[in-house]
Amino acid sequence: MKAQLIFEFLIAGIIFFGVVVYAINTMNTNVADFRSRSYIDRLNSKAIKISEILASKSGLASEWPVFNYEKINEFIDDCHQNYHNLRKKFDLDDTTTYGVVIPHYFRVYINTTTEEFYCGPDVPANVSKAEVIRKGIVYDSNVGVYNFLTMTVWVW
Repeated sequence: MKAQLIFEFLIAGIIFFGVVVYAINTMNTNVADFRSRSYIDRLNSKAIKISEILASKSGLASEWPVFNYEKINEFIDDCHQNYHNLRKKFDLDDTTTYGVVIPHYFRVYINTTTEEFYCGPDVPANVSKAEVIRKGIVYDSNVGVYNFLTMTVWVW
């Protein structure tokens, strides 16, 4: 009878530890997936924030969806001269719970039917990044015609 009792505890212990190992493994897999999706979501929210700022009246638009060439040129000039100040203005850096600052970078590409504008460094190929595309129109006062405009914002 004693041997049978020990055998039952042994089987119960093996099943218990098997369930615990399976639960820990499942949690470990799901947490890593959740963290990567959370990071991408944070990048997306930063890209949407930048595109909202730029597409507003205080940004590059005279009124939605009409963008202003003068504001676009001023922004591109300011971006080439003060990129790091714009990063601070857009609040792109994250701080971890341990106080480590994680820098994020942005790039804005504005394409009209007649011109292209770039702001920021090239987007690296091997990093997680978010991309937001906004469409609008821009009035070309030289010709007196409205042109289509596509603004793409990347954050990584």
